[in-house]
Amino acid sequence: MKKEFKLLHMFMSAVWMLVVSLSLVSCSQERVGDDSEDSEENEVIDTTSEIAVTGLINEYGCTYAHITSYANLNLLPMTNGELEIGVELVEANAENNSAARKSITSSLDGNQFSVRFCTLSPETGYKYRAFVKHGNLTYYGDYRTLTTKEFEYEAIDLGLSVKWATCNVDATSPVESGGYYAWGGTEDKMSTRGNSNISGTESDVAHIKWGNGWRMPTQSEIGELCNKCTSKWTTVNGINGSIITGPNGNSIFLPAAGCYYNDREVSNCNSHGYYWSGTDYTGSGYCVFYLSVGYHQIESSGFESYYKYACTIRPVKEQK
Repeated sequence: MKKEFKLLHMFMSAVWMLVVSLSLVSCSQERVGDDSEDSEENEVIDTTSEIAVTGLINEYGCTYAHITSYANLNLLPMTNGELEIGVELVEANAENNSAARKSITSSLDGNQFSVRFCTLSPETGYKYRAFVKHGNLTYYGDYRTLTTKEFEYEAIDLGLSVKWATCNVDATSPVESGGYYAWGGTEDKMSTRGNSNISGTESDVAHIKWGNGWRMPTQSEIGELCNKCTSKWTTVNGINGSIITGPNGNSIFLPAAGCYYNDREVSNCNSHGYYWSGTDYTGSGYCVFYLSVGYHQIESSGFESYYKYACTIRPVKEQK
C-alpha cells in the first residue's frame, strides 16, 4: 500500500512539474481579456516574433508624423483570420496603452507600409510600435520614440490645388478651436459687413495674422476639399471632429468647434464645425460661403445674414 501511494505521489509530482513548465514557456505571450473556456475569443499578444517590425519616422512636424514599418506576412502561421496591419502610438509618459491610437494601412509595398498620425501635440514625446493582427493573435514590434517639433504653422499637401493648415487661426494644435471671427473681421468676434471676396486681402484674418502666403480658402477650394477628399467623424482627446483624407493619403483634422451667433455663447460645439471661406454669394450682401463639418459629411454651404455669425478659420496656402 505504501509503495502504491509513493508511486501515485511521484506521478502527481511529475504532472505538476509539467504544468509549471508549460506555464513558464507561455510567459512570452500576454493574454488580454478574461480566461473564458473558449480560448479563441481571447486576444493573444506576441512580442517575440519578427512578423511586425517597427520602422523609422519618415517625416514629422509639430502636429503630425509619417511612420514607415514592416509586416513580414510570410512568417504568419497558415490559419484563417482577418488581417489588420498598422502602427500603435501613445504619449511616452502614459501609464498604460488604454489611450493608444492606431493607424491602419490598406496596402503593402512588398513588406513595407506607411501610416500617418495627424493630430499630435507640439513638443510632446510619443512611443510607437508596428503591429500585425491576425485573427485573435496580435504581433507587435519593438517600441521606438519620437518628440514632435516646436509649434509652427504647417501646410499639409492633400493632393489638391492648395495646401491646408494643420490647425485653425489662433490654435496651437489640431484639436483646438482657435479664434471665432466675423466674416471680414480681423479681431476676435468683431462684427463687420462687406460685399466682396476677401481671401488674401487686408480683410482676411489668416492673411493678416499668419502672413507668408496664408489666406482664407475660397468657395471653390472648399468645394474641392469636399468633393475630392474623404471624411471620417472621430474623437481626438475628447474633441469631436472630422479627419479629412486627401487623394494622396495625407490628412488633416477639423474640430467641431461650433460658432457664435449675435455674439452669444458658442453653439453646436463638439457636434458641428463652421469654417469661413473668403467668398461671398455673388450678387448678395447677406450670404457668405462656409465649410460645414458634421457627423455625416463635410459640405460647402452658405450663411444668410452672415454678419451675425462668428466662425473658425482654417487657412490654405498655394502649392509651390
